[in-house]
Amino acid sequence: LTGRVDLGHRLLGDLARAVPENPFGQLAAVYLAALTGHREAAEAKLTPDLIAALEGDPQYCWFLAQCHALSGNVDAGLTWLETAVS
Repeated sequence: LTGRVDLGHRLLGDLARAVPENPFGQLAAVYLAALTGHREAAEAKLTPDLIAALEGDPQYCWFLAQCHALSGNVDAGLTWLETAVS
C-alpha cells in the first residue's frame, strides 16, 4: 500500500463498517480518524472496552501506541510502547 493512502483509508473504513462491534473494526476506525486528522475523534474511539480487549497482547499494545501517537497524544503512546515491550 506504499503511497496508496486513498486505498488504505478505504480499507480501514471498510473494516470499521463491516465489523463495528469487533475490536479490530473499532481499531480500524481509530486509525482512520487519526490518519485523516480527526485527532479528538480518534482519542474518543479509544474506549475503555476497546483498550481492555487489546491491552493483554504486546502487538495490540503496539497498535494502541501507534494510535495515540498518530492522534498527537505522545505521552500515552510512549506508555503503550513501554507496555508493548515489557
